[in-house]
Amino acid sequence: MGFQTFSWGIGVVTLLMQLQLGLMMPMALAQFNAELEQMYNSASEQIDQGNFTEAIVILERLLAITQQQNNLFLEATSLNDLALVHRNQGNAKLAVQLATKALTIYQQLNDERGISVALNNQASAYLSLGQYPQAIQGFEQALKLVQKMGEKSGEVNILSNLGTIYRVLGQHRNSLSYFQQALTVIKNLNDPSTEGILFNNIGSAYIYLGEYEQAKLAFEQSLKLAKQEQDAQGVGQVTINLGAVYERFKEYDQALKLYQEGLPIMEKVGDLEAVGQALNNIGYIYWIQNQYPQAFEFYKKALEVRRKIQDKRGEAVTLINLGVAEFEVGKLAEATQTLYSAIETVESLRPGLSDANKVSFFETLSKSYGVLQQVLIEQKQIEKALEIAE
Repeated sequence: MGFQTFSWGIGVVTLLMQLQLGLMMPMALAQFNAELEQMYNSASEQIDQGNFTEAIVILERLLAITQQQNNLFLEATSLNDLALVHRNQGNAKLAVQLATKALTIYQQLNDERGISVALNNQASAYLSLGQYPQAIQGFEQALKLVQKMGEKSGEVNILSNLGTIYRVLGQHRNSLSYFQQALTVIKNLNDPSTEGILFNNIGSAYIYLGEYEQAKLAFEQSLKLAKQEQDAQGVGQVTINLGAVYERFKEYDQALKLYQEGLPIMEKVGDLEAVGQALNNIGYIYWIQNQYPQAFEFYKKALEVRRKIQDKRGEAVTLINLGVAEFEVGKLAEATQTLYSAIETVESLRPGLSDANKVSFFETLSKSYGVLQQVLIEQKQIEKALEIAE
């Protein structure tokens, strides 16, 4: 008994580049007529406000018009932004398909800026699907392009997204380095919204490195900027992350309060990845306070959300947490099944990783093996326990 489970309470915000009218070159602007420009601006506003469902309706209408008019540039732009929105709503498979279509068109047009954005969005979707080698490859290709073009904003996005991958792989010092590089670049661009996201991601890296005071300072700076920019998604995510800091401080009532504040915000904006995170963390607080019925309730809700959006890593974390809770109340058969499912999910994420990344990733999620071994021993299944140890 007494295993420490994961709250996994930290959300790193992936920066998904979208082409906004205000950032386009004059040649690109010339391809918009007044009606399409108004539609695109409206979609961009909805995305900025986190109203993803409304954005999808506008972008799909825009996409249909551009296809009728055979306007390849606008078609690719619409596909790119649809990829961004669907990924934010947890539909990463569709996001990959849309970004890949956009990439093909941009390559046909020899539009390096568009190619870099599509590569970034495609890689971000691969990241959500746990397909890390494809994500790293896409981000690195995009990074070379934006650095060649001197696109500082794009460079910030990709550096941050590479930081996200190395965070997932358990290489937290490397992750922090990428986030700090991105922050150095953004400070010269007067972009408080992105700066707020980067402070959130830096805080996340500090959490994993065990430097909680540094994390708290970074999250507080991020929250200040998110509120200043009226970024509902940012406010919700950072509120949940601050809860994780207080959890590390063992101030569980304050942590629970912050998780419960962040959850409805993320439900409203439709960020299901963060919803799954908050539900899991609430379950963890109830578990640590020995309130098992509530812990089971929230772990199962988190599992449902994480499976819905195919968040395999999040699913593995919640399965481990649920398995530990089941073990502690004596549900040995259920715990065995749950923990085997956790291991199967963990193993599904390993193919294609480099040896170094396999090691760090395995260390991050290896707890499931130790817990399952203990559960099997409790059931006198010594041979199976030895197999797990091997």
